[in-house]
Amino acid sequence: MPVFALSGARPNGYPARLLRLPRREWADRTCAFKTNATKPPLWTSIAHSMLLSLVLFLALAAAALPRLAVAAAELPNASSTAERPEAAAPTEEAPSAEVSMEEVVVTADFYQSTLASLPGSISVLDPELVNTRGATHLQDLLNVAPNVNFSVGGSRARFVQIRGVGDLEQYVDPKHYPAVGILTDGISLSNIAAGAVLLDVEQVEVLRGPQGTRFGAGALAGVVNIKAQDPGFSPEFASWGSYASFDSWQAGGLASGPLTERLRGRVAVQQTSSDGWMENRFLGGRGTQNIDELAARGKLIWDMTNTLTAALTVLHLDADNGYDAFSLDNSRVTLSDQPGRDAQNTTAVGLDFTKALGEDHELKLNLSYAGGDETYAFDEDWLYQGACDDPRFDPQGACTPADQYTNTDHINRQRDQFSLDARWLGRLGAGRAVLGIFFHD
Repeated sequence: MPVFALSGARPNGYPARLLRLPRREWADRTCAFKTNATKPPLWTSIAHSMLLSLVLFLALAAAALPRLAVAAAELPNASSTAERPEAAAPTEEAPSAEVSMEEVVVTADFYQSTLASLPGSISVLDPELVNTRGATHLQDLLNVAPNVNFSVGGSRARFVQIRGVGDLEQYVDPKHYPAVGILTDGISLSNIAAGAVLLDVEQVEVLRGPQGTRFGAGALAGVVNIKAQDPGFSPEFASWGSYASFDSWQAGGLASGPLTERLRGRVAVQQTSSDGWMENRFLGGRGTQNIDELAARGKLIWDMTNTLTAALTVLHLDADNGYDAFSLDNSRVTLSDQPGRDAQNTTAVGLDFTKALGEDHELKLNLSYAGGDETYAFDEDWLYQGACDDPRFDPQGACTPADQYTNTDHINRQRDQFSLDARWLGRLGAGRAVLGIFFHD
């Protein structure tokens, strides 16, 4: 059986290369490299290694000595410095610029902790990012956070998925415990997430991973917490407005400041309107996927005593949006004759009490209620009645009137949810402890 061997000879005038040799010739060439030399003792190898290391060390030292001598000569001499007092005077150094990093505080945990001290996977989106993106609703901001997706299922995104876990839709059956919790100032909007309007927001916190210990069964995949601005001790007034294509506009304003020595408040109102991006060619024109939302939030903070604080939050949303998003060719053109509707009228109230028990202990109580009416409707057949008889839609006569399915879905829902969260926070030695109760209905 032929094998391959590397040969340095030049048989028949060929250059040195990889030759195909018979097994016997390959064996002879291999044996030619064997010698009868005996293996040297172990102590001889060790001695050779030590001698080589010593030679290398002496060579490196000889190369470094001149540089050390030059460095020593450049050092200041103590005696010459004493003879010249002016040389000993310290020189003024340029002030170094200190880089300060702003602390990001997360409020969705048991304790208000800095983002750097928390071990979980958390994203905090600040108001600058909200303004830069022109975000008016939570759906305009969630795609910034990694591993977070959302599905619309209506005119606004209301179903959030974190790390691939979460609801995708809701047509008929109610979903009492969504996988991702949506909160604003301690008020749960999980079942009415279409009301998550970004009005006067301080920051949005996205907590990835199970949060059941803190928020119960409605946060098994994570939590999105919307923290609104608190009223300050100085008067503040602001207004804003914008206009864009498709007759889209927004206008709003806020007022904040102290009402008494211990009571301060903040009110913000915002109106959002748009004809939408869809065009209904059967009805002619736009407006079947429109946005018409009025949002208002009010906050009161009362410093009842030096150790007891109460906070009241009231949120109201009145949305009367269209829902006409189903297109046969996956474009922005629809042919429905009965466009849907996505309306919501929601009012939410939250009441918080915080009692300080010394420097290391604290009691917190949160009561919240959210309720309202929802209307969810859409055209199931995506077409107008008699489309199969219309040569503009079916010029080749491929379908018949019997092939056309006609139906419209219309669902009315009423939401009422109440939650109670009471807990004691304190320090036990070098650690922290939490003891409390959470109820949601």
